[in-house]
Amino acid sequence: MERVFIVFVAVFGMLIFGCADVQLRVPLDIQGFETVAVFRTEETISKAVYDSRSGTTYARVQDWQTINLYRNGKRINTIGGIGSEKDRFQRLADIALDTNGNLLALDSVGKKLKVFSSEGKWLQEIDLKAMLQPELVAMAADQTLFIYDALAGEIVCYSALDYSEQYRFGKFQITKPQSLSCSRDYVISYKSAKGLSAIYSILGQFIRTSPGQVYIDVYGNHLVYEGGLLRSGSNSELLVLPGKALISLERDNICAVLDNEIRIIRINYLRAER
Repeated sequence: MERVFIVFVAVFGMLIFGCADVQLRVPLDIQGFETVAVFRTEETISKAVYDSRSGTTYARVQDWQTINLYRNGKRINTIGGIGSEKDRFQRLADIALDTNGNLLALDSVGKKLKVFSSEGKWLQEIDLKAMLQPELVAMAADQTLFIYDALAGEIVCYSALDYSEQYRFGKFQITKPQSLSCSRDYVISYKSAKGLSAIYSILGQFIRTSPGQVYIDVYGNHLVYEGGLLRSGSNSELLVLPGKALISLERDNICAVLDNEIRIIRINYLRAER
């Protein structure tokens, strides 16, 4: 009964804040894409995320337990390395951004989510010992955490207030996804082996499966990367991204990784007439 009450309170809070957010947010359509930065890296990067507030790009180095920090295309710091110290990782599984632009780094073996500043300073860590094998992480606008547990085959929602577990979803529907993202209303997992994205509501209800890497921005616009092309669902604006890229979305910026190259792409918006 207590668990049901907690879930009810969480759902009610999300609906209240969601409605307020809709009222305040001016709907915008995507007008086009603009590549604002391109730089090459010495190491092969498996994933990168970009924080527009500090101008910092966080890049996870493939096959290493390290993360490079770049600003204006130049590396300003490298953090991590193998170890059990607070600023190191036993196995670095994923990176993401929190709502303040800090780095979230997921240690799968250590079962901890570590938070670093835009300068690479360790800030805090969140204990995930209740999870079996945390592999992917994403944070919603209200600071709710979504973490994919690979061994359980589920996405786990954690409260923004005390990081207590709220609910789980996706069991028997998700296997070995490559990325996890979320918007105000949706949680999306992407499996590169099949080139498909599984889309859920923020409350864990399965909605549909869509081809390509699907992301949904703060205005509800769908962005899809498939077959070397990035397009918006609203007006089919296209941008060529050659090869096989893994992208991430932050506010009105896309960070795309293509082997040893990182591209920062700005989304240009046009006020929607609705």
